[in-house]
Amino acid sequence: MDPASEESVLEGRLLAPCCNLQTLDVHASPLATELRHEIHQRIAAGESTTSIESSLIQRYGSEMRAAPRGSDTRLLIAPFALLFVVVATAFAGWRLRRSFGRTAPVGAAGTQPLPATPLADARLDQELALLDD
Repeated sequence: MDPASEESVLEGRLLAPCCNLQTLDVHASPLATELRHEIHQRIAAGESTTSIESSLIQRYGSEMRAAPRGSDTRLLIAPFALLFVVVATAFAGWRLRRSFGRTAPVGAAGTQPLPATPLADARLDQELALLDD
């Protein structure tokens, strides 16, 4: 793994100790910037990410760890996005099939026209008579 990606993975696993809300790779605070710079320098000097992580955890506490060691939570984005797309497509297909399946087109094979009611016949006769005038 190249040093830049090692930095990115490590920064994505550690929370900024000033707030413990965002990971170091996205947090914008002086302390987070300082720690990113320290991580960059230590990796460039050949130190392993495991030892860097251990020393930072020792210095700031275990609550700094956003993800278990050896994992990258960003790798979970793709499977969850794919699952969302599949579920959304299935739901949309189910809704479309349900809405189009409710009514049959007039005159379709195997369908019969609705029976006319006397009231509808009388109204139709009145409107036709008005058109004849």
